[in-house]
Amino acid sequence: MPVFGYGFGAALVISWDWPLTAGNWIEGNMESVFINASREALLVTVLVSAPAVLAALVVGLLLAVVQALTQIQEQTLGMAAKMAAVFGVLYLMGYWMAGHLSQLAFVIFSEFPNWIH
Repeated sequence: MPVFGYGFGAALVISWDWPLTAGNWIEGNMESVFINASREALLVTVLVSAPAVLAALVVGLLLAVVQALTQIQEQTLGMAAKMAAVFGVLYLMGYWMAGHLSQLAFVIFSEFPNWIH
């Protein structure tokens, strides 16, 4: 179920319920728990970093085409545009990214005492 709200930078943030619940991956023997927790951490890392990486990719490709068409070979132009795009994405989606990271950290830290016994 989507949750709408205004997050960091007063941007409209849409958040979906995350599949991290206590019954999904914190039960079982110790090896399977740590493997599943590692898998979830990698999945969250990819999910959180994807918007910034995609923004840099799109801006880089568009600038490469423009530079090839106009024969302007300025290196700082491409870097500055990509940095601006990544900072813009981080500004608009930072609240969403922090929400997913904090939810993963909360589940891992709250269940860690149960894993070591």
